[in-house]
Amino acid sequence: MSQVHVYAEGLHASCPKLEVLRLLNLIFSLKSRPSSSLKGPGFSHLQEICLATSTYSIITDSIFSALLRDCTKLRVLDLRGCYRVSPESICELPCADLERLYLGMYLTSVNCILPSAGCSLLTRRWRHSLQELDLTGLNFSDSDLSQALEILSGGGMNNMLQSLNLTGTKVPATAVRDVLSSCQALTHLDLTSCRNIPRGMRCVYRGREDILQCLKTLCTRMQEDSGV
Repeated sequence: MSQVHVYAEGLHASCPKLEVLRLLNLIFSLKSRPSSSLKGPGFSHLQEICLATSTYSIITDSIFSALLRDCTKLRVLDLRGCYRVSPESICELPCADLERLYLGMYLTSVNCILPSAGCSLLTRRWRHSLQELDLTGLNFSDSDLSQALEILSGGGMNNMLQSLNLTGTKVPATAVRDVLSSCQALTHLDLTSCRNIPRGMRCVYRGREDILQCLKTLCTRMQEDSGV
């Protein structure tokens, strides 16, 4: 597998006003030149970056942090398949108003250890600004997901979140119910292969009508399961 060597300082210096950077399925390593003793400014204008991969990722916390250290204006972060980047490192980004965060695992040929905690850190960090969140195939525990979605629910009101992908996660039905009740702007929800969701409801919901029907059906099924 070929690998591209990227020099961080040179990339930052050559494109100081870069706003969009897409490196989809590009295998690269980030290096520093031996002669570089001082770090120059990073991508202070960057608003969108895609580091997603469907094959293999060598992007670690250190590479991620070096590349995005000055991205205060970042709005879109696509890390699908970047299983080596931890939630803690993502939370250390200097951007205050991240709007779209894609973390889903779509790899089919890589055996990797995924974190079971940290999702709640992400939602707490950007609860006020997140419009889209993709957690497909991640290994966060049901308790961590419950806490994360409780934060998103915001005590009963969230007018920001529009799309939530929970495919293949351990999300509990109670957490989904609370999000559906609270997120008034939600128009896309994916519950495919969510084992803690009642059978017959593990699918994609599109549009407000679908979302409201999902909430109604879920509440009914939960009451039936509890014997109330």
